[in-house]
Amino acid sequence: MENTRSLSNSAGRDVEGQVRGSTIFAWCGTSASQATASPEEEETAFRITQNVIGALISVLVLVVAFITERNVSTDPDDRCASIMFKPVLCVGAALLFMCLFGLGVAILERHGTRSVSSHRKPIFKYFALMHFIMLFILVLVLFTFAIFSLEVTNANFGSTVHAYGTSYKEYRLYQYPAWMRHIVERPKYWAHVRRCLSNSKLCDGLNIPNFSSNNTNIDIQKLSSVQKGCCIPPSACHVTYTGSEIEPHEIIGRWDENHSSNIPTDTLMVEELLRHATNEVVHAYTHDCKHWNSNPYVLCYDCDTCKAGVIQGNMNKWRIAGITFVVIIAIMVMMVGSFACFGFVQEKT
Repeated sequence: MENTRSLSNSAGRDVEGQVRGSTIFAWCGTSASQATASPEEEETAFRITQNVIGALISVLVLVVAFITERNVSTDPDDRCASIMFKPVLCVGAALLFMCLFGLGVAILERHGTRSVSSHRKPIFKYFALMHFIMLFILVLVLFTFAIFSLEVTNANFGSTVHAYGTSYKEYRLYQYPAWMRHIVERPKYWAHVRRCLSNSKLCDGLNIPNFSSNNTNIDIQKLSSVQKGCCIPPSACHVTYTGSEIEPHEIIGRWDENHSSNIPTDTLMVEELLRHATNEVVHAYTHDCKHWNSNPYVLCYDCDTCKAGVIQGNMNKWRIAGITFVVIIAIMVMMVGSFACFGFVQEKT
């Protein structure tokens, strides 16, 4: 009688455990019939699916990176001045490696558990744990890079100037973080960008002004940051400013080619500029004037404003990359969370 009672109690507990398992699986998005079918095979199949999805995401990231680098875009700004290729490529390659590693472990576990001796089976669990740790580290790296990208792109770079009969934003290289300046100031990188820009006809048809005139038909508001910095003379070069919409750090004046030695060639304080100029006030940023040339293959490609324009042109790409990484992180967290949920249910059942 007591044996019958104990058997009925154990059967009741088994039924209760199955009910709990089915409830948890329903919450995780898996049916109870699937959960009770074959736990080990279901777990392995789930991990294979998970890593296949991750591999597809990583391939998509790599395709975007190669499109950016290989001049698929018709915009010369994107073709010549993209600095997003290597970071995005590294992220895509790392993600692809993680997913292929996890996929290989899952496949080996599925086909090797029956032929491998019992004392060697735990090795698959160690590989799965290693994959989980690497995936977690990658999520942290992506999260850090995403926050960094969004934070950098939120900064307001550039100075409002008044030239060519209008007010517009001019970008100064010294205003950007040192690591950004280091990228564009590398001789090898800039030689590539300069050659690409000069061959891309980026500045054709813009009615480029010369030093004898400060009036132009250029619609500066429609120019990209790269065109503003690389195609037209900097606002300080032989341009007389008018109006009162000048920021305090900017000074009204004219660039004098014949007396350039008396004018500072870098950004200085107003007091220092006034000390060097007699009966004339000079704009606070004249460093690039000596680099300007109306030759269509020279223009202002060697100017710091051109390098600053390239950086600014990449700011939107950095922001898009940051948002993309946030989406990737969300997908990866959901994948890892679903895997943890699956493992939790398997332990309970």
